[in-house]
Amino acid sequence: MRHKLGRIPAHLMRRGSIYYFRQRVPTPLIEVLGKSEIRHSLGTGNVREAYRLASALAVHYDSAFHSDPSTAMIDIERIKRYGLQGMGLKIEWNGVKIESDPNNAAERAAALEALKIVAAQQATAAPTPSNAPTMAHGPVTLQALLSDYIESRNKPNKLGKYAKGWELDSRRKEKTAALGVLASIAGNDAPLQSFTRKSAEQVLDTLRILPPGWTRTPALRGMSIEKIAEQQMAARAKGEAIKTLSSMTISSYVSVWSGLFSYALENDWVSKNPWTGILSGEEKTTIPKSPYTTDELKAVFEGPDFSAMTADDPGKYWIPTMLLYTGARLNEVTQLLTSDVKEIEGIPCIHIIDDPETGKRLKNKGSRRIVPIHSQLVSLGFLDYVEARRRQGDVRLFPGLDKKYVGNWYGKYLKTTGIKRRGLDMHSLRHTVVQVFKVNEVPETHAASICGHTGSATDKKEGPDTYAMYGGQVPPPSLVKYVELLGWNLQHPQFNGRLDATRPGARLSSRKPQKHKQTIDKIKKA
Repeated sequence: MRHKLGRIPAHLMRRGSIYYFRQRVPTPLIEVLGKSEIRHSLGTGNVREAYRLASALAVHYDSAFHSDPSTAMIDIERIKRYGLQGMGLKIEWNGVKIESDPNNAAERAAALEALKIVAAQQATAAPTPSNAPTMAHGPVTLQALLSDYIESRNKPNKLGKYAKGWELDSRRKEKTAALGVLASIAGNDAPLQSFTRKSAEQVLDTLRILPPGWTRTPALRGMSIEKIAEQQMAARAKGEAIKTLSSMTISSYVSVWSGLFSYALENDWVSKNPWTGILSGEEKTTIPKSPYTTDELKAVFEGPDFSAMTADDPGKYWIPTMLLYTGARLNEVTQLLTSDVKEIEGIPCIHIIDDPETGKRLKNKGSRRIVPIHSQLVSLGFLDYVEARRRQGDVRLFPGLDKKYVGNWYGKYLKTTGIKRRGLDMHSLRHTVVQVFKVNEVPETHAASICGHTGSATDKKEGPDTYAMYGGQVPPPSLVKYVELLGWNLQHPQFNGRLDATRPGARLSSRKPQKHKQTIDKIKKA
C-alpha cells in the first residue's frame, strides 16, 4: 500500500484512533530484550505526524540494534528503562538530563555517548535484578501517560463509539479534569514506573484534605493544590473545623485514576494498578437518604410557595410531582421526550429508556421500564401538558431544564418550607415510594419493574437476575394497582404558570451543540 507521503514504514501501525510505533527486534537480541517486537504509542492520530515520529524513532532503534556489540547491551538497557519521547532523545536520570535534535547527527551521536556513560554508571551503582519484570516500551512519565490516555478516550473508534463512560462530552470533560487533579498532586514529571501503591496513598492523603469546590472558591483561585492542602492541615492543627471532600467524591476521583492505570496495565506499561482496592474496607461518610413523613409531604406540595415558586417553569412543578407518583430517578424524568409518554393496552404510561442518539442515559439495564401513570397525575393535567408540548413541536418534555438546575432549585425551595432535616432532598421522594411498597408488601419483582431496580438479593441466590432474564418486565396492567398505592391524600394545587419557562437562561441554546441535540433537531423536522 502506498501513501502520498511515500511508502508507510513497516514500523507504523494503528490501534483505534492512535498510531503506534512497531519495531522488530533482531534475533540475536530477542533473548536479551525479552521480546521479539517493540511497540509504543506515538500519541497522535495524524498520519503525517505519526509518519514523521515513526521514521525518526526507527533511526534511533536501528542505531541501537546495529551498534558495536560491546555497547549494544547498554543501548538495550536504555531502551528498556527509559524509551524515546517524540522525535528527540530526552532522558533524565538522577538529575542528569540528556536531549538531542533528531535531525542533527552530531547531537544524536553525542547524546548516545553520554547516555552510554550514564547507563554504565547506573549498572555499576545499582544493577537491575535479573528477575525484574520487563515492561513494554511506552510513556516514561505520568504526563506522557495522561496525554496518551486522554487523546485515546476523546476520540471515537472506527465504529464511531467512545470508550465506556466517555460517551458524553460532559463526562469526558469531568474525567479529564479529574486526571488533571492527579497530575497536579503527583507532579507531571513523576516517573511512571516509580508510581507505586505508596505513591497512590500519598496522593489520596492530599485529596482527602482538600475542601469541597476548591476549584470554584474565589479565595483559593490561583492557589496550588499543595498550598491549599497545607492551609487545610494548618487550620486543622489549630483545632479549627474544616470541610473536606465526601467519600463519594473521593471514590469518583479514584475510579477515574484507576481507569488510567488499567489502560497502562493493558498496554504493559506498568506491572500493576496501584489504585486497585485502595478504598476497600473504608466506610462511606455520605448522609443516607431518608423518606419524607406525611407532614413533610404536605409542607412541600400543599404550601402556597409551591405554586408561587413553580410558576416560572413547568419543570419545577411537574418533576417533583412525577417523582412522588412514580419513584423514578431525577435524571430519568428530566431527560424524557414527549414520545416517551404513550398508551399501552389502554393505560397511559411513561417509557423510561436510554438512547445515545438523544442523549438519554440510565443507571443500568434494569432501569429500562414502562411505568403506568398514576391517576392523580392525570387529574392534575399531566397528559394535557404533554399534549400541549407536542402541539408546540417540542421533542423534550422539559425543554432547557437539566437535573442539576432543578435539583439545586428544589434544595432552596425545601428551606422555604421550614424542613431542615439532614438526608432529605429530591432523591428522598424515591425512598418514600420504596417505603410505601415495603409497608404494603408489594412483590419485589413488581416494585423493581416500577422503580427500575435490577433485582433483589433473594433473586440472585436463585440465579443471575432470574426474573429479568426470563419473561421480561411485568406488564403495565399488572402494575397499575401497585402504582395507585402512592395516594398520599395531598391537596395539590394546579399548575398556573406558562407552558414555556420564563426564568432567565431557561433554554440551553447557548451551550455547545452535542450529537444528541443534532438528532433531536432531525426528530423535529421529521
